[in-house]
Amino acid sequence: MLEKVFKGSKLYYGWLLALLVLIGAGVLAYINQLVNGLQLTGMSQDVNWGLYIAQFTFFVGVAASGVMVAIPLYLHDYKEYGPVIIFGEFMAVAAVLVALLNVVVDVGYPARLFNVVLYPTPHSILFWDMVVLSSYLLVNIIIGWTSIAAERKGTKPAHWVHVLAIIAIPLAISIHTVTAFIYCGNVGRPFWASAIVACRFLASAFAAGPALLLLISFIMGKFTDYKISDKAVDTIAKTVAYAILANVFFFLLEVFTAFYGNSPHHTEPLAYILFGVHGHNQLVPFMWAAAVLIVIGIVILLVKKWRQTRGLLIIALLCIFLGCWMDKGINFVLAGFVPNSFGEIIDYVPHPNEIMVIVGTFAIGAFVLTLLFKVALAVREGIAQPAAVAFSEATRAAAENQKAAEMEEAVEAAKAEKAAREAEEARIAAEEEARRKAEEEAAKAAEEAAKAAEEAAAAAEEAAEAPATEVAEAAEEAAPEAAEEAAPAAEEAAE
Repeated sequence: MLEKVFKGSKLYYGWLLALLVLIGAGVLAYINQLVNGLQLTGMSQDVNWGLYIAQFTFFVGVAASGVMVAIPLYLHDYKEYGPVIIFGEFMAVAAVLVALLNVVVDVGYPARLFNVVLYPTPHSILFWDMVVLSSYLLVNIIIGWTSIAAERKGTKPAHWVHVLAIIAIPLAISIHTVTAFIYCGNVGRPFWASAIVACRFLASAFAAGPALLLLISFIMGKFTDYKISDKAVDTIAKTVAYAILANVFFFLLEVFTAFYGNSPHHTEPLAYILFGVHGHNQLVPFMWAAAVLIVIGIVILLVKKWRQTRGLLIIALLCIFLGCWMDKGINFVLAGFVPNSFGEIIDYVPHPNEIMVIVGTFAIGAFVLTLLFKVALAVREGIAQPAAVAFSEATRAAAENQKAAEMEEAVEAAKAEKAAREAEEARIAAEEEARRKAEEEAAKAAEEAAKAAEEAAAAAEEAAEAPATEVAEAAEEAAPEAAEEAAPAAEEAAE
């Protein structure tokens, strides 16, 4: 199936080329960082987790969001998610890859990553984070590739794939839960030391991930034959709405707990991102921009008419995704270092080289995602084409059969019309023949009556010449006979 990635339009190759350029720039920036060290980042002794770890945190959530389309399909047999589940699996693969790459570039010497495997430490949260992330990545690769291969053959995936998909659900939840434990286990960082960090992470993940999946689906639908049902779109959009509402609720709980208790250790990080502290306010624009974007997204998603309008829905999804990225991919990590151990505020300013490295990791993820989606779409197009040809042939045959049936009906109707016309003509001819015969018989009867009258007149003349007695006798004898002979003729003439 890999051969399908080499076939595409000019736009497809142009997109891949643009991503390769960004990947090349990111690789060069990373080589520069390897040569010159982490001084080419904005990190320091006081802020030792910067944008690299922030992006790791955010994209772990995007990867975990694949469970939001897996649960309804695999546990509740919600078939509307059938066409989109494979893309959710592949998006999880790309998201985990981006998350892991940001860990790699955050480590000064990448070879140190092997220490996690060579010297496992089960008491360390980082060890378990590696275990669940690598397991989730492997499981999604197997599920996605096996499912698309089965779809290509026109068969259902093996039963073990379904079992593996169910196993992936708790794995998806665990990868972001363990990531949250890395933060809330740092009791010296009051902003992170909260029992609901995992809940906030999962809520934001289940909002941002499905939002990104829908946005990518709309883009694919724009340039390919891929379609997602309106019912599935509306259901996922409602899931995004409920998840982001939960995320906002958890954040407000943190705000209430900190400010109502008025503990300086808890209020200062929140004040830093909300209002600024002692002139340090570099994160304030990101916090309020995230708040505004999320509110706009929530309002659109909660109004059914707006949610079902494609243009407004795209705006809402973009607002939710960007708002979650600003909240978790920037503010959450950086605010945790305020104040430092000495009560001071050290601002973190990312280095341009650092930003270029992050852009490179994003480009790698987008490149892998594009190739995986291209394979899936090409396989489905290959399945759809023979089906479309067969459907076209069946449609054409049905049309021809219908046309033949209509022609046969037309012939039968013509025959029936002809028979009716002939019957009508025979009836008219019969009526004319009967009338002609009646006229002939009436004329004949009239001739006979006229003849009888002439004979009667002749007899009357003879009688006038004969003696009165004979005349009277003859008249008496002739009258009845003439009357009898004339009566039938007169009746026939009358008829």
